[in-house]
Amino acid sequence: MQRAKKALSEKIILKESIEALRRIGFLQDVLRVPTSQQGMNGKLQLKGEWGTAAYMVEVQPKLTESALPGVTHRFRRQPAERRLLVTSYVPPALAEQLQERRIEFLDAAGNAYLDRPIYLFVFGKKPKHKSFRPHRALRPSGLRLLYILLKKPGFLEKTQRELATAAGIALGSVPIILQDLRERGYLRRMGAGRQALANPRELLFRWEHGYGELLRPKLYRQTCRLAGSSAAFDDLLHRLRQFPSILLGGELGAAALTKHLRPETATLHIAEDEKAVMSSLRLLPDSHGNITLLRTFGTQNASDDGPKEFHLADPLLIYAELVQMTGDRIQEIGNMLLDKHILPRLA
Repeated sequence: MQRAKKALSEKIILKESIEALRRIGFLQDVLRVPTSQQGMNGKLQLKGEWGTAAYMVEVQPKLTESALPGVTHRFRRQPAERRLLVTSYVPPALAEQLQERRIEFLDAAGNAYLDRPIYLFVFGKKPKHKSFRPHRALRPSGLRLLYILLKKPGFLEKTQRELATAAGIALGSVPIILQDLRERGYLRRMGAGRQALANPRELLFRWEHGYGELLRPKLYRQTCRLAGSSAAFDDLLHRLRQFPSILLGGELGAAALTKHLRPETATLHIAEDEKAVMSSLRLLPDSHGNITLLRTFGTQNASDDGPKEFHLADPLLIYAELVQMTGDRIQEIGNMLLDKHILPRLA
């Protein structure tokens, strides 16, 4: 009950957003229909004198600029299916970016962008609620533990101390996060005191959201580029072989894992101070660079498969980075990782 007072649930956000849309006054009817489709919060049918419009609804409790590439990727993944993004609040700058990307949205403050058959673009309305926090399982520490469980579902049989070490979080957080997962229907009890993931694909979808929105910004350390005039990654790959604690991810990691991508960017997961890493790899700070440094967490960031000549980040982390990007080829490679390396773990 305490957590419910601190957070706006997805159901409340959707309800308040629909009420805000009704107050605009051009609708005759709004019908919400439940759906079992993964990652969707239902169907929404709008009706007015102007005609009708039907959407699959995705509720994202908090929208940030860093989440826009991931949102764009997901919405373009299903071009034949009309989607509506529903969130608690869209600031004016983000509203304009969503409108430019033709991502239709609705928020609880009354801001909205609908494209057809009626054109509606409302922005600048202030939220009624100052802020809210997601459930414990979808905060940064919870997302670290979720990563462990999605990578190795068998870890549910480990002790809470082992889970805390693997995820790099406080021991006291583990039972709270696990209880939150049970209450939200993502854990089910088995015989003999055992537990298993329930709805693992939906949980993966939620983790993918949370990684880009909350966890990745916590892990971010620096954006940089290779020193010298060449932007080729050959020298970087050669140097990385000497540093097993630096894990290769992002596009460059996906290229090494699949052999089906010509990478333009790279993500390096580092355990050391970023200045030491940049010195060792001859990297220079550059806000427009194509190499991103992220801090590792826990003990399970490394891949258990893939080419042995490289020290790869786990496919789940590589995939989460690709989701933040746009482009048909990137989406294709992301789906390849999903089908070959991630979903089989959750079967």
